[in-house]
Amino acid sequence: MPAPAVELRAHTAFSFNDGAVTPEALIGRAAALGYSTIAITDTADLGALVRAALAAREHGIKAIAGAELVVDGRPAAFLARNEEGYRNLATLITLSRVGRWNAWEKTEAGLRRGQPNIAWAQVAEHSGGLHMLTGPASGTLASLVRGDGGWAAATTDADRQGGAGADNRMASADRLIASWREVFGSRLSIEVQLHHTGGHEAALAAELIRLAGRTGVPWVAAQDARYTDDTSRLVHDLLTALRHGMNAEEALRAGVLHPNGEWKLLEPGMLRRRWEGCESGLHEAAHVAEQCSFDLSWLRPPLPSFSVPGGTTPDAFLHERVYEGAHERLGNSIPEAHRRQIEHELATISRFGFAGFFLVMWDAVRFAQSRGILCQGRGSAANSVVVHCLGITPIDPVKHGLLFERFLSEVRVDGRADAPDIDVDFEHDRREEVLDYVYGRYERQHAAIACTVQSYRAPNAVQDAMRAFGYPQQIAASISKRLHRYDPLDAAVKMQEKYAAEAGLDVASPRVKALLRAIGGFDGLPRLRATHVGGFVLSAQPLGSWLPIEQTGMGRTIIQFDKDDLDAIGVPKFDFLGLGGLSMVRRAFDAIELRTGKRPRMYEIPTDDRPTYALISSGETVGTFQPRADSEYRAHATREAVRHRRAGGAHSPGPHPGKVRSAIHSPPARARGANLRSPGARADPRAHAGHPDLPGTGNGDRHGARGLYGRRGRRDAPHDGQPPQGTAPPRRARPPAPTDD
Repeated sequence: MPAPAVELRAHTAFSFNDGAVTPEALIGRAAALGYSTIAITDTADLGALVRAALAAREHGIKAIAGAELVVDGRPAAFLARNEEGYRNLATLITLSRVGRWNAWEKTEAGLRRGQPNIAWAQVAEHSGGLHMLTGPASGTLASLVRGDGGWAAATTDADRQGGAGADNRMASADRLIASWREVFGSRLSIEVQLHHTGGHEAALAAELIRLAGRTGVPWVAAQDARYTDDTSRLVHDLLTALRHGMNAEEALRAGVLHPNGEWKLLEPGMLRRRWEGCESGLHEAAHVAEQCSFDLSWLRPPLPSFSVPGGTTPDAFLHERVYEGAHERLGNSIPEAHRRQIEHELATISRFGFAGFFLVMWDAVRFAQSRGILCQGRGSAANSVVVHCLGITPIDPVKHGLLFERFLSEVRVDGRADAPDIDVDFEHDRREEVLDYVYGRYERQHAAIACTVQSYRAPNAVQDAMRAFGYPQQIAASISKRLHRYDPLDAAVKMQEKYAAEAGLDVASPRVKALLRAIGGFDGLPRLRATHVGGFVLSAQPLGSWLPIEQTGMGRTIIQFDKDDLDAIGVPKFDFLGLGGLSMVRRAFDAIELRTGKRPRMYEIPTDDRPTYALISSGETVGTFQPRADSEYRAHATREAVRHRRAGGAHSPGPHPGKVRSAIHSPPARARGANLRSPGARADPRAHAGHPDLPGTGNGDRHGARGLYGRRGRRDAPHDGQPPQGTAPPRRARPPAPTDD
């Protein structure tokens, strides 16, 4: 019986610069080909995991959590077999990214960014529940078998005595396998790859299979997929060149590019033909896949434990703080309606186990107020009287009839209550004081900030692609600065229609066709990871064992998942945001106090001041937060917003651009909106390029001296009109602006 199609070594674009396909596109391609299981093994990264797992659930295939780690300078892969394995995998990634927490130092940590590495002793310490794959051709075992350095790095002085002959290498390989088996036991497989790159690779594969037979360790077949089609293969080549500080021509000459396009998911029939006569590797890969499981609930860390005085509980302590604040806000006699609502909310919070969450927010606000830092909660948290009594929001939700369930409801994510969302703005120039307090109060290994994943937009796609193709930077800059509003696919269309020719590029030449295809291929790909503006994640246990942590260039620690990932799996965020408007309010308070001797308090400012609303209604809102200052807003949205404004809305994060835009009916606005994108289905620039293994080029433009891939180009293949797998599909055209009808 043929083995089911399984890939244990797939990479996505979250291997940053070493993968050229989104998690969704990879899973979609695997499902279309008939694969039953895909293991994601990005380089020291789990950032693709949530997106891949959700896509796999949608397509009805199995996703496995894994990662490729650099162990003592050589790559190896590890797959999570169970929850313990996932926890250890996340821990190892965190260790490879930030090192030991007890030796962590902010400035030095910033220099470590982008160089993940761990020691074998750390792997052995956290091996439980993990399945080890021995790594690609550059891994320790394969390098040892080839005799190109792995032997010297992986063995003792005694092993190295007698030279590096074949017998000595094989004996050393046997000892290495034995040492690994001492740690992993039956959870060890020899990884064998075959991409038809030549006799050396085939000889290595044969030797590894013989080694597996000799040592009794099973071997698995793996493709180590990094792309899914010719376009994403081209993008991967460009990213590889840039990663090595070269253009693609230089990278080709230096031999750093993959020699062919075989590092992709193969059609199952082709996969079986490739391993004909050695089918045991396919069956063993399927067996390993059966031993591995994954559940998104494993990513949820335990909520932070707030230290309360002895003899009390977080629920009781929260109860005391709420009523203490209620007396301050509402007076000594708390109205019955408020008391009933307070008890209802406290019971809900206790039932969901969120008391610690509310106390953490209260503690951060209390710290800010003790330092004279202005802060204020906003968003749906304004619907909670508990949040109001804790001093986080200024609006009395009972008085204004606001609905608590809009803030905290019975909606559940994978069987757990949806986490509350409290956004608190702090003075922009003093927010760092609050962040440092939170890091110190809860210990750095228990705290990190959510990341933001910045995907390619037209300017950086154009600049990266043109730099990799060897075009002068001035030409790339002159084109990219005209494409700021566009995604990469749009940019490729615009360049083909106009901008490439204006820059002196011949769009009919193979080289420019390949350039446009590459630019379109960047569409939707993650480009880099940055720090979220405020989403703190805290845990009662070391956070890196649930959500891998890495550091930024400034030495701040962030997790490898963005806010959308966290929302999808129900992980609470503590949103500590910086707001320049509050900094200006504080300066105004300083000036008022200097002139009058009395300092205003934010909660004492009347919310029904007619001159203020009259000023906003007039549209004279330049320099104010949140109202916009453009003429469309002044003409339409402002008057309506003020006329119908309610108290809760005053503390929303501001008008949603889509809603404001939908209220605009002026003909000039419709005309401008129509010009943003053609109403018809946009052309796919890849339809205008060939379908070779690597695109051919020529001297068709005045900036290219030689075809980039001319020596390896193949005849163009017909295009079926569909976007290739591995890149985002063309987006639908933006609908026309609404009319007065």
